[in-house]
Amino acid sequence: MRKIFLGFIGITACFFAQAKKVQFNVTFLNNSALVTPTVAGAHIMGDFQLYLGAPQNFDPGFNPMTQDATDTNVWHCTVDIPARQKYEFKFLYGDQSYEAEIVPVVSQVGHQFNDNRWFFLDSISTDTLKLPTIEFGANAWPGYYAVRMLLDMQTTTMSANGVHVVGGYQSSNPASDQLYSFIPDIYEEIGYMQAGMQHFNYVNGNTNNEKETISGSCAMGGMRMITVSSDIILNKACFGSCDTCVPIASVFNVKKDIPFAVSPNPVQDQFSISFNDQLEFHHLAIADLQGRILRKYLFQYGNNVVLQRDNLPSGVYQLMVRDDRLGFSSTKLVIE
Repeated sequence: MRKIFLGFIGITACFFAQAKKVQFNVTFLNNSALVTPTVAGAHIMGDFQLYLGAPQNFDPGFNPMTQDATDTNVWHCTVDIPARQKYEFKFLYGDQSYEAEIVPVVSQVGHQFNDNRWFFLDSISTDTLKLPTIEFGANAWPGYYAVRMLLDMQTTTMSANGVHVVGGYQSSNPASDQLYSFIPDIYEEIGYMQAGMQHFNYVNGNTNNEKETISGSCAMGGMRMITVSSDIILNKACFGSCDTCVPIASVFNVKKDIPFAVSPNPVQDQFSISFNDQLEFHHLAIADLQGRILRKYLFQYGNNVVLQRDNLPSGVYQLMVRDDRLGFSSTKLVIE
């Protein structure tokens, strides 16, 4: 994980009488230029809060953020949490769960309809890790874009030091940005890049000697090359290759073409979803038009699933479907 800090901001920690000292300081920073916090101020909630003595994780009122004295759009909070773990979190402009941000897809955990932000704390240093100053409800900060990388390691024996990424956008440090695996063999990282041509390589380990050797349509001068113009999720690629690890016909890709049908739609009491992809199971979710997840139905087996209205008010929603191979589709769902 990179140590990025844009601009000079005096950082003060969020101290709690019941918080216990652990291994590593992490500073969260958020920009409120586009949103005004409530009188309760800005907060952060996440799955690290039990370490700090909170009664539960994702406690919306336990971790207040401090408004910076120089740039009043910036809010910050420092917590002490163990290293070598993946963490999930959200910013709130208030102290109630319904005041949490809607996290864009590129920045979400993204699997099983988990719409939290995430990062992997890969260092055991005693220094403070300063995360990027993300705008509330956005993927990055002005002038930068979030680029989500997907590395397939199914044909490569992974180094005991993990897999990393190295590129000009992160000061060419092969040891600072370790990728994290949510599902077997697929490793992920979110890089923050400016518009234009950007280059990077994957590293099977944490030194330049372990950097991949790559050529082909995605590469130039031995480096992967991309043109950045928006927040994006890159296609999954095999280590050392521009392509997937096995032929396209037999590998799953991040896609938006799951064949399914909904009936009836509009819905009164219940509706059925039928699939034509012969996969073992699907994950389903119903979200509002802003992308906020309202209902989850994980691990639905079979080619036909029946769901109840489940007390949802009348209105227009999104029905979202993920399959067991990272496929994704959505359609409009009308409830009368």
